[in-house]
Amino acid sequence: MEIWETLSKQKPTLNAKKVSIKGREGWIDSSLRRLTFKNNGIWFVVQGSHLTEDELIKIAESMI
Repeated sequence: MEIWETLSKQKPTLNAKKVSIKGREGWIDSSLRRLTFKNNGIWFVVQGSHLTEDELIKIAESMI
């Protein structure tokens, strides 16, 4: 699993669908096993080849 942060807005991939993580803007791409969301002005990316969508969302929720 990887988690990183960036100040620049990450562009969603073609397969990404919009999600809300505790009211924060984000999107998830199941094919890449990647969740991107914004918290306090910083974009976070959570990625893991072995993680499901639900697991990615739980990790992101724990970071807020």
